Amino acid sequence: MGTRIVLGITVLAYILAGCAGPRWARSVIQQGEKLCHKRRLQGAFSTHVEEARCKAEQIRPVLEEEDYPHMDVINLWLAYELAFAKQVDEGTLSEEDGELLLSKVRLTLNREIMARERAKQHKPVAESSKRPETP
Repeated sequence: MGTRIVLGITVLAYILAGCAGPRWARSVIQQGEKLCHKRRLQGAFSTHVEEARCKAEQIRPVLEEEDYPHMDVINLWLAYELAFAKQVDEGTLSEEDGELLLSKVRLTLNREIMARERAKQHKPVAESSKRPETP
């Protein structure tokens, strides 16, 4: 069960930051995820909610400080992570089902980031920077 969570964490890092973001963002996400997951496994946290809050505390400030362009997506992912962690802790959602739901969220969020990046690349040239037409 724990291996699935770690795998999901790794996949998340690549999805949220790897495909459509700078490498430093991927590193920040991976480090925060690994640190918090390890701390829960070592007994520093007794709940999934504590782990989810730890992730937010480790990841959000660093990305915000570096002006990561998709903070709204990161914040949405962290909110889902916390909501699912609460359900797992309450016993209303299994870890496996929570991971499945998070995978669906990740896919949707990844598509959003990729769409934004594509739109940014295909942005029309501003009128002032266009070459004048020759008669």
